Amino acid sequence: LVRVAKQIWQMIEKKMAKPEKITVIYNGVDSRFGKLSPYQKPKGVPVIFGSIGSLHPRKGFEYLIGALAILKNEKKLPKWGCQIIGSGPAKKKLEHLLKSFKVEARVRIRDDSPDILEAYRHFSFYVQPSLDEAFGMATAEAMMVGLPVIAATAGALPEVGKDGETGLIVPPRDAKALAQAIKKLLLDEKL
Repeated sequence: LVRVAKQIWQMIEKKMAKPEKITVIYNGVDSRFGKLSPYQKPKGVPVIFGSIGSLHPRKGFEYLIGALAILKNEKKLPKWGCQIIGSGPAKKKLEHLLKSFKVEARVRIRDDSPDILEAYRHFSFYVQPSLDEAFGMATAEAMMVGLPVIAATAGALPEVGKDGETGLIVPPRDAKALAQAIKKLLLDEKL
C-alpha cells in the first residue's frame, strides 16, 4: 500500500494525474467471512490446513510442497493433511512435485470451489507462501474466519498480519522456515 501511495504521489508531482481524478477503491472482504468460525475438530481427526489462490509460480506453492516433504516423516506430529485450492498454469508442475516428494497421500490440489467459505471452515490454519502479493485477500479472509496464518514476507502480506499475533511470518522461498512454522502450529493447539 505504501508503494502504491508513493507511485500515486509521484504521478501527481509530475503532473501525470490530477488529484481530483484519483479514487481509492479499498479491497473488501465479503462480510460473510466474519460470521464464520472454524470447525472444532474432535480428537483423532487429522489436522487440515491449506492455501487458496491461483496456481501460478508467484504464489510459491512449490515451497509449501517442499515444506510438507520435510515434515512428512516427522514422528511426533499429529496426523495432518493439506489442501491447495485453485486453478492455473502451474497445476501440472505442482502435481509432479507432490509425486516426486512423495506427499501426494497427504496433499490434495482441488479446483476452485464455488463455496470457498466452507473450505476455510475446515482448515485449522492457513498458509500463504507467496513470492509476491499485492494485498493478500485470501489471507485476510482466513483471518476473518479466525484462522491463524502463516505468510511469507512478500509484497503486502506483512501489512495484513502481525508476526506472533495473528500468525507467523516467514521469508519467501524458504521451505525450511515454512516447515518450522507449520510444525509449530501443528504441535501447539493453543497457538
